[in-house]
Amino acid sequence: MRKFKFFILIVLVLSLVVGCTPQTTKPEKKEDKDIVNSGEEKPEPTVSKTVPEDFPEDIVPLYGVDKVEGSVVAGKDYFQVYYFSKLESKDIYDHYKEVFKEDDEIKNYENEKAYEFSGKKDKYNVRLHIVPSNEDDYKSNVMVFLSGEDNK
Repeated sequence: MRKFKFFILIVLVLSLVVGCTPQTTKPEKKEDKDIVNSGEEKPEPTVSKTVPEDFPEDIVPLYGVDKVEGSVVAGKDYFQVYYFSKLESKDIYDHYKEVFKEDDEIKNYENEKAYEFSGKKDKYNVRLHIVPSNEDDYKSNVMVFLSGEDNK
């Protein structure tokens, strides 16, 4: 019986070693192949802690910004902005509800603590999340995503 247990232990150890060896070939990245085939270069995303200069505030006017945690610009008409606010999440939600009240294609969703707007405005796909902040000095965290038609 001891020999059998020892044999099982060896088989398990060997299977773990064989299963955990690093892969010798790199998997091909689909997006790299698409760039080569299309002849187009995708721009490198730029990341910062400020609102991008060309952010379309006429589409989504940023409200209650006290600290920009990060922003990303990845190509023409593609923006992400993450910021903290000292305002309550419900107050920010109510503000954006008023901003988007004439936009039939932007829907709003709310639950106990989180709020979301999602839809299309002009040439942009819009997604906006408002949640309570886990930072001591701030009450809300707002995430804004804008993607133009060219960036679907």
